[in-house]
Amino acid sequence: MMTAEQAVFAAILVCLAGALLTVPAAKNRTLAGVLGFLAAALSASLVFYAVWRVLTLGPSSEPAAFWSRPEIGFAVRLHVDGLTALFLLLAAFIAVPAALYSIPYMKRYADYSAARYYRSFLVFLAAMYGLLSTTDMIWFFFIFWQMMTLPGWALIRFE
Repeated sequence: MMTAEQAVFAAILVCLAGALLTVPAAKNRTLAGVLGFLAAALSASLVFYAVWRVLTLGPSSEPAAFWSRPEIGFAVRLHVDGLTALFLLLAAFIAVPAALYSIPYMKRYADYSAARYYRSFLVFLAAMYGLLSTTDMIWFFFIFWQMMTLPGWALIRFE
């Protein structure tokens, strides 16, 4: 059975994979939108599982480390507690309808790149999940913050 931290890490990977998949599919705006929505929905379901697990079974005692390089002190450490779970729930709950609404919304912008929009949206979502659950306040908080800031700027500047 997956831990809450593993589910959040999987959600981050699903969003990043979805961001990569929407780029070649962007010639067909509807296909890119459906892929973006599916990535957002799958990542949200993983986050909902993590939230359910934490709120029913309680948080784990230790953060989970991913992509660890102990010789240089580098590891993505994620931890999901009750407050984190509530913020993750809010982010996932907003992301799914936003992704669904973006499919017909992108038809208004025939002159703009759908690849740029969906890539930015999914990287923003992955970074939000990471930012909410990271325990490393030096490196990964900064990395996830920048991963959120740059796509956020691209989304604002889309039009």
